Amino acid sequence: CQVLPLKITPNAEEHFEADEFYLQISKLTPCTRDEMEEGPVPEWIAHPDLPTNVKTARLNNGVDTFYYTRPYNKRKQSGLKKTPGQAGEFLDLWVETKYIRVGQNFPNTRRRAAVVEKRNVYKNPIEMALASMLAKNAELVKKIDEMELLRDGGADQSYTMTLNGVVDAAVNGGVENYRTMINGKFREENPEIAEDVDNPARPDKRTLPSRLAESVTAQLKLLERGISIHKTKVSEAMAPLAEVMENNFYTKLVPQLEEIIASAVE
Repeated sequence: CQVLPLKITPNAEEHFEADEFYLQISKLTPCTRDEMEEGPVPEWIAHPDLPTNVKTARLNNGVDTFYYTRPYNKRKQSGLKKTPGQAGEFLDLWVETKYIRVGQNFPNTRRRAAVVEKRNVYKNPIEMALASMLAKNAELVKKIDEMELLRDGGADQSYTMTLNGVVDAAVNGGVENYRTMINGKFREENPEIAEDVDNPARPDKRTLPSRLAESVTAQLKLLERGISIHKTKVSEAMAPLAEVMENNFYTKLVPQLEEIIASAVE
């Protein structure tokens, strides 16, 4: 039996119909049946007022649906050339999510469970960018709210590093990769993304560019609030880094983000 690396996608000709046995091991993450059907996470898990430990317990008990992800280059699979430019690699990065549903709920005492349903879902780069922004914004909200309750000078380095990490990543080109997604130029350079966004079976995808622009706007406001609060909460040891971060934010990042947001297609 040969173990296949995760980066290899098994195919019928080479693996399924071969005389040799192949094994591919993937780490599974629990999820809900709603997510398997590309629906939102249900309120009994995602409600913002639920404590984190309650969400974790509910997601990991009585579960029969799981997923794992892998990168998927749709342009390469379609025989197209790589997207040119700085954001090319980013615009070529799709994600394939493989969902499976088993016949028994977990946890249980059985050593194995039969897979009763499988589904593959492909997410385009705009969807992945939006998911990344929303997750980072949620992290910022939590950290900033915690920091606001601290005494002056009582913020340890984790608060400074969280804010600085977002500012640094954005200043060094992170959010710049979203420009063509927000201003609509991806339709010319990446017709495969435009085709997915315009899919009549998924009208919700048509709002992806505007929702990404909204998430960038939200992050700009969060960083403004966070840096303002951080001024009085920062510890003495982190003050020099805080000064550099604040300068980068107001002189580099704010103009860049405002320009990207202003380019959004109506």
